[in-house]
Amino acid sequence: MLYAIPTACFMTMLAAMACSPAEPPRDAPALRATALKAPTRMPAVAADTILQRAAGVYVAEGVSFQSGRASGPFEVRVTVHGDRLLAVVPGELALAGGRRYLLAPLSPTEFEHEDDEGRRVRLELTGPRRALLVITGSGGSGVVTFQLTKR
Repeated sequence: MLYAIPTACFMTMLAAMACSPAEPPRDAPALRATALKAPTRMPAVAADTILQRAAGVYVAEGVSFQSGRASGPFEVRVTVHGDRLLAVVPGELALAGGRRYLLAPLSPTEFEHEDDEGRRVRLELTGPRRALLVITGSGGSGVVTFQLTKR
């Protein structure tokens, strides 16, 4: 599905991506604060379709966990939970927040959970059967990214 982006919005997005952290564009802090604090409210029909497309089992090819003689793939299970996505990550990650994360929509292709400590789990849909799982420690430390393919 293609999305139409007004030229002014697209130019603002490009400016925000091209700037350095020391010199953000004037309107970027307000946009970032809004995106993180207030999840996007999409029309019910569009939201249902987007959420249903995002649901499924994603695997990181070439990544596996081993315990004794048994090994298993790196799998992330994503289901629809109301107007959000519920992501279940492998227990072997031993994340401080556990295995289950309720992800709120930030945009039609980005979903995120942030806890009180500032730790984030984000799922970014990058294609019809592709996604990125980005896990960030508190205060933005320890970023880990997994490229995922939907089964």
